[in-house]
Amino acid sequence: SEFECEKEVSVIFVDSAEIHEMNKNFRNIDRPTDVLSFEEFEDVYFTNTGNDSLYYSFAINGNKCFSFGNDVNINSTHGEMSEEQFNWFKQEIAKVEKDETVYVFMHQGIYNTVSGTLPGEGWHGFRNHGDEIREILKEYPNAFVFSGHNHQSLYCQRPALLGNGEEANFFNTGSCAYTLDDARENSFGSN
Repeated sequence: SEFECEKEVSVIFVDSAEIHEMNKNFRNIDRPTDVLSFEEFEDVYFTNTGNDSLYYSFAINGNKCFSFGNDVNINSTHGEMSEEQFNWFKQEIAKVEKDETVYVFMHQGIYNTVSGTLPGEGWHGFRNHGDEIREILKEYPNAFVFSGHNHQSLYCQRPALLGNGEEANFFNTGSCAYTLDDARENSFGSN
């Protein structure tokens, strides 16, 4: 479908040292890259989804679904959740019975759950509230948490972390642009 959209684009050309510094400041990446781009993320999201918040809940066939993610320092490679969003999630999940099926969709994962968030891999998921979210979800053994962001292949060492009835279940959703294997080698295509 077609839609009209008025946008403004600014381009700057910088050397490797300057883009390295920009990556450190805006993305917490300590190396130069070929391109660094930003868009009016929130405006685009609100316009195209009709939502008035970056986080929300809904139900599918009676199952509670939560969608949330990075709403602080959006250009960071690690997720940062505002106190407002975290408090909203705590209030909303408390309304759900512990044995109900719950689905959680998040852009960045929770540290040390699935490939890409494991120690030494460099992504690490949410910087704040990740441990607290995981602790809350331990009370919901029928919770299924889907995350991406890290472009890890579904063939990596831990595409899923099953809770086995003891805690939530975590799934890496792979990627649709390019994937990375356990050695962090780039493979174009999707899973």
